[in-house]
Amino acid sequence: MSEIKKEEVKTETIEETKEEKKAFSIDTLVGMIKDAAIEAAKKAGFKTRIVEEDGKENMVSMDYKTDRINFTVKNDKIEKAKVG
Repeated sequence: MSEIKKEEVKTETIEETKEEKKAFSIDTLVGMIKDAAIEAAKKAGFKTRIVEEDGKENMVSMDYKTDRINFTVKNDKIEKAKVG
């Protein structure tokens, strides 16, 4: 019986995480300071990476991931944010 309770708790946690991601808009990250934007994205359950910073492109893989946000940074502020 305790196993059923553990599964129920796990399911509720997963559902809460899905709801948080749905309610989160990446548009709110544009204009934020880089570190604050990364923290906000991670708090919402996303992985992050910097694809370009101050005009210098970073080498990144071409895979598309719905749980990752790609940032373009200029002068320590988020200029673009895209899921992928």
